[in-house]
Amino acid sequence: MIAGLILAGGESRRFGSDKASLRIGGETMLERTARVLAPLVSSIAVSVRGPRGLPWTEIVDASPGEGPLAALAGALPLIQAKWCLVVACDYPHLDAEVLRLLISHAGDDVEAVVPRLAAGIEPLLALYRVDVAAPACRRLIEEGRRAARALSLALRTRWLDEQALCGVDPALRSFHNLNTVREFEGLLGPLAVNRSIADAETRPAGSPRRVSGPE
Repeated sequence: MIAGLILAGGESRRFGSDKASLRIGGETMLERTARVLAPLVSSIAVSVRGPRGLPWTEIVDASPGEGPLAALAGALPLIQAKWCLVVACDYPHLDAEVLRLLISHAGDDVEAVVPRLAAGIEPLLALYRVDVAAPACRRLIEEGRRAARALSLALRTRWLDEQALCGVDPALRSFHNLNTVREFEGLLGPLAVNRSIADAETRPAGSPRRVSGPE
């Protein structure tokens, strides 16, 4: 069984606005990520800084502002599945075929499946075995190692290189995440970006199903 976990609790310091609520093509970044994930997983949870009123299971980050590894340390113990497909919410071109490729490489001989591009590894668009990755996150944090990439380096990881990834995503667009308003403008144009940011700041939430993380 494979569960999906969307990381949407970041501070978006460089962007200056909540990226999860930005609208592209009529849906928010978070909604798009969930839509792509949904056919591939048994359930979807979202790691958040605080209750947002989302239609998916909310796992409130017990250590907000401490980075994605801390978010994973709080969320993974609550995932009821053998494997967890972890995706940050700021990949506007996320392709389901990339996710299917990750899943296809899962096996009893590995504990993680992680893309490795020329520019570096992608630990926030990866597949992790929950029973191993959850305690590994906590151990790494206790050791003072807080970079997300430390998790994949600490596990028995099957790396997917660019050649394998280009077979399903030739331009590797799935890995183009948004970190700045300038990058967002390159995707939508300045006027559309202004409307999207304004909408993100006022958009009402739906009905939540909340799960609090461990104390």
